[in-house]
Amino acid sequence: MPGDISKAEEEVAKVMEALLVAVVNGDAAAALDRDLESNADPPKQARVEGAVSACDRQMFAEYKHTLGGSAPLDTYLERLRLSFHRTLNAHVNGLTGSGVDEAGFALHASRGAAQAACKVAAGIGDEEFKRLFYSVDRVHAYT
Repeated sequence: MPGDISKAEEEVAKVMEALLVAVVNGDAAAALDRDLESNADPPKQARVEGAVSACDRQMFAEYKHTLGGSAPLDTYLERLRLSFHRTLNAHVNGLTGSGVDEAGFALHASRGAAQAACKVAAGIGDEEFKRLFYSVDRVHAYT
C-alpha cells in the first residue's frame, strides 16, 4: 500500500534515529557500535573512551575538505550536536510545534524556524549552517 515501508526500511529508520539521538546525547561512538553489531558485513570497530566515531570523521572530512569549513573538530562536533537537537524534528520527523518532544529534541514552527534557532545557539551564519547541514546530508541523507 502507498505509504507502507518495508521491515528493512523500518530498521534503517530506527538505527538512524538512534544514531541521531546518541549524537545529540554525546554518545555517537556507542550508537555506531550498536549499528555495526547489527550488520554482519562491516567489522566491529574497537572504541576508545572519547574517540570520534567513523561517521563523525566522515562528516567532518566532508565539512572541511569538500565544503570548505574552517572550524576545528571539537567546535564542529558541538555545532553538530546543537544542530541535531534543534532541527531533527522539523527536518527528519516532520514535526512542528513548540517546546521539546519526549526525547528532549526541540520543536519549532517550521524548518526555517529550526534552522534559525540552530544558528543562534551555535553562533553561526547562513553559510556556516549550510556547510554543517550538507556535511551530514551528503554522508547520510538528513531530510
